[in-house]
Amino acid sequence: IRLFKDLTVRQNVEVARITCRAVRPDAAKQIGVDQLLQQYELASFADSPAGTLPYGSQRRLEIARALALGPSLLLLDEPAAGLNEAESETLAMAIEAIRRDIGCATIVIDHDLRFINRLCDRLCVMDQGQVIASGETEDVWRDPRVIEVYVGQSETA
Repeated sequence: IRLFKDLTVRQNVEVARITCRAVRPDAAKQIGVDQLLQQYELASFADSPAGTLPYGSQRRLEIARALALGPSLLLLDEPAAGLNEAESETLAMAIEAIRRDIGCATIVIDHDLRFINRLCDRLCVMDQGQVIASGETEDVWRDPRVIEVYVGQSETA
């Protein structure tokens, strides 16, 4: 997790907004700091140092900071890593809200199949650095190559 751990939660998001304005003064999709803190259930921690937040809240703060930059695409690399089931569910709801409320495209890279199934309507599955299947979630999970990689080849009698 890459946060300014000694800065408050609010300051972490504000730093991202300031950076964005300096680099992209025309960023139209910028969301207000308070709105981000509310949306990602961080408002109650606004004045707390980021380093004191529970791990799951720190992950949500990372996403809030990224969204403060006003991106049109958000790439999340294993966002559920290290989270328990409840934290993963909260994070999944936050990521769904990105698409629904902000209209920001998201690409999620993760090995947690339950988490991925919860979020994605399209999948791209790779094995050994090669794409083995891509398409709508249900179709990809039925692909024999994906089944072989994730479940193993079925034994024949």
